[in-house]
Order: sequence, then C-alpha cells, then structure tokens
Amino acid sequence: MSEQTRLTARAVADALADRLADPRAIPVGDLPGESRHVNVSEVEAGTLGRGHSGISLLFSSRATGNSAAAAHGHLQRCSQLLRKLPQPGIGMQAHLTGLGFAMLAARTATGGYGQALAQLDGHICRAAEVLCAPATAGSRELDRFDAISGLTGIGRYLLLRGEPVVRTTEKVLDRLTSMALEGTGPSASAGGDLPAFWADEPPSPYFAADSDVARHGHLNLGLAHGIPGPLVLLSLAHAQGIRRPGLPEAVERLSGLLVDWVQYDAYGPFWPGYLSRSEFLTGTLAAPRTRQFRWCYDVPGVARALQIAGRATDRSDWTALAGEAVAAALSVPVEEWGETGMGVCHGWAGVLHLLGHFTDGPHATAVRAARDDIATRITDGFDEAFRFGYRPAHADNPHGGDYPGLLDGAAGIALALDSYADEGRQAFPWDAAFLAA
Repeated sequence: MSEQTRLTARAVADALADRLADPRAIPVGDLPGESRHVNVSEVEAGTLGRGHSGISLLFSSRATGNSAAAAHGHLQRCSQLLRKLPQPGIGMQAHLTGLGFAMLAARTATGGYGQALAQLDGHICRAAEVLCAPATAGSRELDRFDAISGLTGIGRYLLLRGEPVVRTTEKVLDRLTSMALEGTGPSASAGGDLPAFWADEPPSPYFAADSDVARHGHLNLGLAHGIPGPLVLLSLAHAQGIRRPGLPEAVERLSGLLVDWVQYDAYGPFWPGYLSRSEFLTGTLAAPRTRQFRWCYDVPGVARALQIAGRATDRSDWTALAGEAVAAALSVPVEEWGETGMGVCHGWAGVLHLLGHFTDGPHATAVRAARDDIATRITDGFDEAFRFGYRPAHADNPHGGDYPGLLDGAAGIALALDSYADEGRQAFPWDAAFLAA
C-alpha cells in the first residue's frame, strides 16, 4: 500500500473512534426528529453486533491510555443494560458471549476483568450445554449452531477462553463433530438423509411460501449461518492440538461439502449461499446462482473458512481452491459486485479485512491492489455530516441509519481500517467474533 493510503485509513479510523469514545454519545431508540436514522434499540445496545461491547473492541485493540478508558466505559454501559434484560441473548453477536468476548479482548490489552469473566462463564457454559442437546425434525434452526447466535460462535469464545471452560468447550466440539458426521457421508443424499446442520426454515423470510426452501428448509453454505462456521471452529481446535473423537473426520466432511458444491462461472469458482432439499438430494442446483461478495456468504467468507481448514490439516488442495476463489472474485468488474454498504457483515469493510488473509501466495499482487482500492472506497465514503461517518441503508431501514456498532456500523469499519493500516498486526483476534480467525 502507499503511505498516503495507509495514513488516510488511519485518519478515518481515528475520526470514527473519536465519535464512538463516549458511551453517552451513542443514541439508543427513537430520538425526536431523528427516528429514521437511529436504529439501535436498548436491547441491541447491549449486544456485540450492534452495541457497546462491540464498540469496546475498537478501543481494546488500540491499547492506549485513553482507549483503555473508552473500552471500559462501553463495557460498563453494556453490563448496565444487560441487568435490565430478563432474558439476554447468549450468542457471540448477542449479549452474554458477546460481552465475554469483549471483556477477554480488554483483559488482553490491560489485564483485569477476571471476576467478571468468571461470572459470565457460568452463564455461557450452562446455556451452551443446553444447546448441545440434539434438535428434532421440525425444530432445527440455524441459530442453534451458527456463528451469530449458536454453538459455533459460543464455541469460538470458549476456545479463546481456554482452561477455565475446557469441559464445556469439549462438549461443544463433540456436539458439532457429531452433527458434521450425520447425513454428510458419500451415500447420505442417495438414501434421502439430510445433514444435521439442516435448517427447517428458509434462508430469509423473502422466499415464497410455496418454494422448496420454505416448505422443506435448506442447508446453509455461508460463514455467518452455515457449515463454514463449524468448519472453522473444529479446524482451529485441531490446529491448537485438541484431539476429540471424530473431529478430523468432521473437518474432512464439511470441507468436502464445500468442495463438492463449488460452482464455476466465467471468472472461476464461487459458492451458492444455500441448497434446497431437492438440490442436496439430486446433487444439482435447480438454477444458476449469482455471486455474492461478503463476509456472511460466498467469497471471501467461505474461502477463508476453507483456507483455515486446509492450513489446520495440511490440505494444500483446500487452500489452493480458497485462493483461486478469491482470485476469481477479484477478476469480476467491481460494478458487478453489488456492494453498497460499508460495514463488516454485508459491506466493503468485511471484504477489506478478509482479503487481508490472502496477501501471500500466488494471488498476492491482485489481493493487495484490491485492498488498496477498497480502502480508498471506504475512506472516500466518510461523511463528516453523519453522526458516525456513514449512513448505510439496510432492508429494515431503507433511509439509512447511524449505526455505531461492530457488525454493520462504524466500530467494525474502524477496526477493518486499523487492521489494514497495521497490515494485519493485532494483539487480540477481534475478527474471531466473525469466525475469520
């Protein structure tokens, strides 16, 4: 990258951090005259994805005196909000695991938080063990196992937490391993069996009621909600030397599914976002799919999952396919990418950060050039007039919103710009919250 591009990225990240530093400056709920742009409820304000714990990650990652104080302020505010909730969410991007993850980042930066983490661990472990119970047909939901709300995201926190929660970590790994091995063998589709990761719901509420996925569910292939998430968690556990029965075979099965369902267009390999029942059982897509360029679906998210699995198990064929998929995506004209947001989940910040894991190898030159272009696109989009520099539109808020948080707002954008400016150096893997590390 050029020095000017790096400095501009840092300057925009600094400007975003300045606007996010004071927890009292984060608007919650509908404010008079601003309701169309304020889209963080009091419940969301206590989450990692959209609230204070996610914002604290930005300041923990900066590890200066003022930043440490800002991180602590956001963690305190999050804790206060959680005390008001009768049933806080458990998942990584929700309340309890999200707060634990953010406190672990703060502990890495400054020490402390030991007692608070121990208290949270008790709640998180109990909830995780409940989720480990097998689901029955008709009640199989993505949020039981996915990276956002389910066992995969919770398991990623537990893996980082280490020895204090090892018993529950093993239970989560064993449950995900069992699910990975169920209905994914060579003869499974021929016998009409569906994988244990099958969801009885459609990928989104926008599918017609008479569609195959609305009537029979789907197998999700995205990193946020699908099988790439468990693949990452199991692969990282294996890479850390954790040995559980069936775990290597589970990594093989899940990676095999991604290899089997890779699609090719004029540019090269990519992944569909989901499979319907008829598609899974016949082994053929009912209709061609279009590419997506996001953390949550397709490249670079799925490619990163396959890269992690390949590196954990010395499978150069998987890492090669991941690299080829990234190179293919970068050869698509940028006007066909369809990205309009700036955030991590659906936008340019997520693509920028994930591409940082592909800056070595045969496609390094193209990846580095693309990252420079994307960083410039993000910094050029910064608008001083907006409360948090950007006002992205979402399906639930077409007017655009002032989003401060990690998942789709300013904190995530700032973290991605910081990581870009630092060339990936980070004391704590904040992107583990996205199963990207």
